[in-house]
Amino acid sequence: MKRISIGTWAYCVGPDMEKPIPFPEVVTGLKKLGFDGLELGAFFSHPNPENHPTLESRKALKSLGEGSGLSFSGIATDMWDYPNHPCHLADATDGGAHYLSMLKKNLEFTRDLGITLFRVDTVQPPDILGTKEKPATIAKNQAFDNVVKTWQQVCKMAADMGILVTWEFE
Repeated sequence: MKRISIGTWAYCVGPDMEKPIPFPEVVTGLKKLGFDGLELGAFFSHPNPENHPTLESRKALKSLGEGSGLSFSGIATDMWDYPNHPCHLADATDGGAHYLSMLKKNLEFTRDLGITLFRVDTVQPPDILGTKEKPATIAKNQAFDNVVKTWQQVCKMAADMGILVTWEFE
């Protein structure tokens, strides 16, 4: 049986970033459009570990989706590096400790919602490896080693929770 799902970040980033569509409206709208599920974009005002910090709040969130007949197909969490939200991976100077602590919190959120597919990315633009206009901030081999070493830990943490990890590369 084929099932169709859509990422909910389409309703809280880009043109909707200044005025995100409230998540309950997204759920209702996706069901009306005939989707079977949603991939939770756990960003900003949409459900994430910060605004759903308790198991009870997470159960209510899970019930919202299930009550609408939708299932969670996966999750993409806010791990990116941007002003006032430092999260380095490729050029992390702490061995990836900060990234891993944020990831653990997001994996626990994922597990509590019963989601079994967790999307990761490098959280940093490729220009840290250098461009014609901008010198590299880290050697390519070191960046690669940092990412691989950290994601090996990520996959172990996720597997221990029954969660698969997928990489969205940019």
